[in-house]
Amino acid sequence: MNHGSDRAGPSRVRGRLFLFEHGFTRRRLSAYVDGELDRSERERLERHLGECPECADTSESLERLVTGLALLSRYSPSLLTARVCEALRTRIADGEAAGN
Repeated sequence: MNHGSDRAGPSRVRGRLFLFEHGFTRRRLSAYVDGELDRSERERLERHLGECPECADTSESLERLVTGLALLSRYSPSLLTARVCEALRTRIADGEAAGN
């Protein structure tokens, strides 16, 4: 019985490959969410996401964050200020029209 040969078996090699892909995914996840990867990198990363719940969860969280930030950008401070000022002008005008 030679147990030493088990060390270089497929599961050990697959484990190293998984860790290598895990590192690649972590480094490239932001570029993936931003749509900046070429086709081969995107496919490679998506394969790993299909095998790794941790990276899949991180990807989903990052996508939600990016979506939320994009929604917030629609309400820039200058746009919000303009809306508040317009609402105040309307209230003041309505108050003056009512005699207040």
